[in-house]
Amino acid sequence: MNLKRATVIGLIIWVLTFLLGILLLAIIGFENVDSLENNVTFSVVGIAIIVLLAAWGSVRYFNGKNVKRNAKEGFLLGLTFLIVGSILDALSAIPFVYTGGELSELTKYYATPLFAVSVVFLLLTTTIVGNLMKKRKKR
Repeated sequence: MNLKRATVIGLIIWVLTFLLGILLLAIIGFENVDSLENNVTFSVVGIAIIVLLAAWGSVRYFNGKNVKRNAKEGFLLGLTFLIVGSILDALSAIPFVYTGGELSELTKYYATPLFAVSVVFLLLTTTIVGNLMKKRKKR
């Protein structure tokens, strides 16, 4: 696995997810933030965004030179995306904690069932793309 390439793509996906999440919140309305755990529309759109970005990132990764193209590599890529995203989520929460906020909001986010569904979809997406890309040779 090209860990450097996977990490950079994971970082780009995290930034895009963050920006699109803010845009989605602006559309839904920031006043509804407290009820997001129960907002199925927000969650479904969020999962769709994650799947699209994971597919885009996977294709970018597998189009690289000297990269194995198979389902196992796709699964490992998905795990790398998850680890990078989790680290960046934790780092972005540090300033919030120092300003008097609580980490409970971050843990609430990770504890929602729809977050688990999004993790499964991310791993499925990267695994499927890896499997599909093994049939396609680098030009």
